Amino acid sequence: TEAQFQAAEHVTVAHLIQIFRLTHAIACRDDVQAQQCAYWFAQHYDTPELDATLQSQTALMMAIYALVMCKDVALCKAWRSHWSQDQVQVFDGSAQAYIHWLDAELALAAGNIGQAKQACVKAYGALQDCMAKSDVMQLQAYLISVVQRIDALEKDMSGGFKQAV
Repeated sequence: TEAQFQAAEHVTVAHLIQIFRLTHAIACRDDVQAQQCAYWFAQHYDTPELDATLQSQTALMMAIYALVMCKDVALCKAWRSHWSQDQVQVFDGSAQAYIHWLDAELALAAGNIGQAKQACVKAYGALQDCMAKSDVMQLQAYLISVVQRIDALEKDMSGGFKQAV
């Protein structure tokens, strides 16, 4: 019916506005705005009119928020689990690059350096599909940080092994 369409349209517009607000808050490291958006998403994530694509994009943004703004790996992992590969085609390739970066972060936090490296390679490969230069620049900064931490861990591990021998 027309009323259902208008309700779904309102929910879609509201979610898109909040996604843009949260993206901006993360980029500016604006804790207050990011918290407001996160609270709003927590209240509206299971809205029946919200289509699966926006629900997946919301989960991605909340996973990024959890990691970047809250430094909460468990919360990031929980939101990451709600992202659906099937929905990525609607958005530009940046979603895939962000997911691979998150996977690298989560693997590194779990101590799996091999998986972290593989996810970094996939993230770097997905950068070519990003439409926004700002996404490329942000992702490159995130990935450089992951690679530096991987290098530091590998250096510590090899140094520790050499000292033990």
